[in-house]
Amino acid sequence: MRKSMANNFLMGFAATGLGVVLGCNPQEQSKRLENEVNDLKVEVFRQSQEIQLLAKKLEEDRKIAADERLREAQFRADAQESLRQIKDYTQAMNNRLNSASVQRPTTSARPQTRPDVNSDTTPASELQQDDQQFAMAEKDFNAGNYSNAVDAVDNLLKYFPDSKNIPEALFLKGRALMAQKSYAKAQDSFQKLCSDYPSSDRFRAARLNIGKCQEAQGNTLAAIGTYNDIVRRWPTSPEARSASDILQDLKNNR
Repeated sequence: MRKSMANNFLMGFAATGLGVVLGCNPQEQSKRLENEVNDLKVEVFRQSQEIQLLAKKLEEDRKIAADERLREAQFRADAQESLRQIKDYTQAMNNRLNSASVQRPTTSARPQTRPDVNSDTTPASELQQDDQQFAMAEKDFNAGNYSNAVDAVDNLLKYFPDSKNIPEALFLKGRALMAQKSYAKAQDSFQKLCSDYPSSDRFRAARLNIGKCQEAQGNTLAAIGTYNDIVRRWPTSPEARSASDILQDLKNNR
């Protein structure tokens, strides 16, 4: 009897010890294991999301890098094309200028600010590229090739925007357009000269031609205002005398 009770006690003690060692009963173990599995699933999902985000960012970075390479290649191609065009225009200018001596207009009374350009005997090869371009525009203008003169000035504006010839070139372009009766475009050229180069020697003449363009387009009141402004601001200038004569003619024709 005592031996049986002792055996039962030992078995109970062993079960208790095993429970303590295991820490919980089978149901609790199963629940804990299930929770751990769920936690692992959540962690796996989170890691999967992070991997997808990293893959997406990597793809975006690759696309950006590809776009940058494409833009760089396009920029190089555009630069090479611009250089080619400049070389072509330069060669064309040399060919045209070397075919005959460069003639200067006799009526434009251009100020002698660039003696190297104004000299009739200056070889084309000794002129700067922008001077060559402007000389070609003047040559075309003097020959009555007004459309070519306008194109030459536009090329000067495009390829040599910092050239000292720009004010004179804008004035010449305006005159060429007036000769073609393109008064609105001519007025724009004269207006750009006045707006961008107010200290130019051509400023007053450009203002006078703006009035003429306005008058030619039927904007008589605007033309009268321009002429009166010239007379008021520069009363002793040749442009003021011309403006006064035009105003008198307009008054007489009313």
